[in-house]
Amino acid sequence: MLHREVPIRVGSRAIDLLHALVRRPGIVVSKDELFRAAWPNVFVDESNLKVNIAVLRRALAQVE
Repeated sequence: MLHREVPIRVGSRAIDLLHALVRRPGIVVSKDELFRAAWPNVFVDESNLKVNIAVLRRALAQVE
């Protein structure tokens, strides 16, 4: 991910989550859908989702 040609580092799971969110603008995406987007066929704790969403929020705050 780039902002003004400067890389903003986020992990692949965070990118998977961002992709799931931007594919459905204006629509609430459920936790289950987000888990399936970033961790298909794998059980992970909800804290993984929280951490990756926090990473996205920090990264997108840099873009503003």
